[in-house]
Amino acid sequence: MHVDQGATCSALTDTAQRMTRPAEMRPALVENQFHEDCIMPTGYLTPIHLSAQTDDARLTEIEYHRRLNRWMALLGSPPFIFFALFHYHHGNLLQALFFLLLSLNAIGAVLWGLRISELHRLVLLKRITSSLAFGLMAASFFCGMLAGDIYIFTPWIYCYPIAVMLFFGHKAGFICALLFSTIMVAILITLDLPLLSEWDQRMFRLNNSLALLLTLATALISERTRVRVQNQLVGAQNEALLAEKRQRQANMELQREIELRSQSEKELAQSELRYRALFEESAVSLWEEDWSRLKMFLDELPPEVADDLPGYFKAHPAVLDECIDLMQVTAVNRSTLHLFEAQNTTALMKNLSAILPVDRDDYFINRIIGLYKNNRYSAEGVGCTLRGRHLSLLISSTVPAGFEESWQRVFTSVSDLTDRVAMEEERKRVDHQLQHGRQIQAIATLAGGIAHQFNNALAIILGNLDLLRLAKANNLQNETYLSSLRTSTDRMCRLTDQLLAYARGGKYQPQPFSANNLIQEVMKSERLALPPSITVRLQLDEDICLTNGDITQIKTVLEAVLSNAAESMNAGGEVTVSTANQFFKEGAEPVGGVLPAPGEYAVISIQDTGVGMDEATCRRIFEPFFTTKFVGRGLGMAAAFGIIKNHDGMIMVQSEPKKGTRVLIYLPRFEAQAKPSLPQSRSAA
Repeated sequence: MHVDQGATCSALTDTAQRMTRPAEMRPALVENQFHEDCIMPTGYLTPIHLSAQTDDARLTEIEYHRRLNRWMALLGSPPFIFFALFHYHHGNLLQALFFLLLSLNAIGAVLWGLRISELHRLVLLKRITSSLAFGLMAASFFCGMLAGDIYIFTPWIYCYPIAVMLFFGHKAGFICALLFSTIMVAILITLDLPLLSEWDQRMFRLNNSLALLLTLATALISERTRVRVQNQLVGAQNEALLAEKRQRQANMELQREIELRSQSEKELAQSELRYRALFEESAVSLWEEDWSRLKMFLDELPPEVADDLPGYFKAHPAVLDECIDLMQVTAVNRSTLHLFEAQNTTALMKNLSAILPVDRDDYFINRIIGLYKNNRYSAEGVGCTLRGRHLSLLISSTVPAGFEESWQRVFTSVSDLTDRVAMEEERKRVDHQLQHGRQIQAIATLAGGIAHQFNNALAIILGNLDLLRLAKANNLQNETYLSSLRTSTDRMCRLTDQLLAYARGGKYQPQPFSANNLIQEVMKSERLALPPSITVRLQLDEDICLTNGDITQIKTVLEAVLSNAAESMNAGGEVTVSTANQFFKEGAEPVGGVLPAPGEYAVISIQDTGVGMDEATCRRIFEPFFTTKFVGRGLGMAAAFGIIKNHDGMIMVQSEPKKGTRVLIYLPRFEAQAKPSLPQSRSAA
């Protein structure tokens, strides 16, 4: 027969149910069964841990069913088989069939139960097979009692209520036992008992002995199993309660960790928001890049290659291009878009190659090496905006803390140094001009002093020459010598005049004049001997303003400039002389290194088609005794500079090799002829 759970199984099931209830709904535990430490605080367990805590109790219950079923099958199957053979031998086929079915039911239930690992299916199997077993036994007892075999079945009817109570528990078992006992009592009261024959006496003794032994064995096995299961159950309950206590502590710790993590996540989110705000609102161009793939590539290089990365990249340009492709720009701020004149981030990312420095390869090589060796890079370079405007930039890259091994994040700042560099260059240019001016002033002072001394000596020489000419008036040979001396003395006087002009010795005969008239007089002068291969074209503004100055000195300036223009065109060419008016406002750009005073100027432009000059020659053209000619004193342009400066004007030279030279002379308007309203600037035709 299949064995059902009794009082012990009921207790086991109740315990398993209590383990899945909240702690406050469990019945109080007996002190002699559990230690007081096993009592858990009130609360609920999470569903994940409930199944884990009840696994031991369920496994214990399943194992209890299986073990008890095996023992009862081992104890019940031999008597069932014995009685099946016994009744078959005596021709009672109905009873033989009952006991054969009981044997098959018991054996089949045990074998089928070994394949079941789920408690509810095992309980269902128990209920079905137990119901069949006790039903067959009741039918066998009823048929035996009514068929006259009362002395064979009477001892076994006393075991039936005990077995039913044991297997079905105190509720269903009691009802079945009460119903069976009532029917059996009615049969015994109403049935006429036959006389005991010798056979009946032997059967009565034998069945009583077997029933007693079976009852004793059942009680012994059930008690031992109950005690064992009870001990296991108590242990499982203690373990479950301890596990619950540990689980509650773990849950409390987990809750604290969750709160700490939630707080950390909030702080991290706030920090990220602050970082993004600083990143986006920074006045400096900021870049966030991911170089993790490049770092992996560099780490995989052989040591001998890693030690000489500059040479390796220069020898393998394709590898450098691959490394550049491994650099990924993840974010840029608004200042970056403004700096490089990009409408949005997408437009900037698509045209990164357009904003890179001119020396792109060297820039990337130095940047990679700087980060690879020092985790930082800083250098100045020249970039370009998307609109083509050149920028002077300070580029600084660094690997932030925590990303030294992966290079997953690289921060780059790009500072615009364009204005600073322009100011620095302007400062250098002004310093150079000041230094150049001091040199010219020193030379002018020296030249002026020498010229005055020469003039004094030449005055004495000229005076004595005149006296000698008067004293030797009739001597032709002496007259020849005196004439030669006079010519040389006049040449030296002109030289001292040039020195005095360069030294800005003063205006000898200032008077208002028109630049157009003065140019025409110079072009007709015999002192200006231009070769026939040179063509002079005049473009004179009829509305040229008057200016004030020494006409002779201004003529000297024009003759010096025109002579230089002619000498630069050995193979012939064209000289264009033009005039125009130009007005300078307050704070205008310097002209020829001189800041012009506000007002109107008469501008004389002399442009040739000669060989031109380089920048170094242009810077020194007004230095005294500086010349590019094989024969010459180098005082013509120096004297012109001094004369124009002495007239509060400006002179500027523009030239490029093989593109000719242009000299611009600015003379201030004669104030007596100034118009009430400000005139508009006019350029040369």
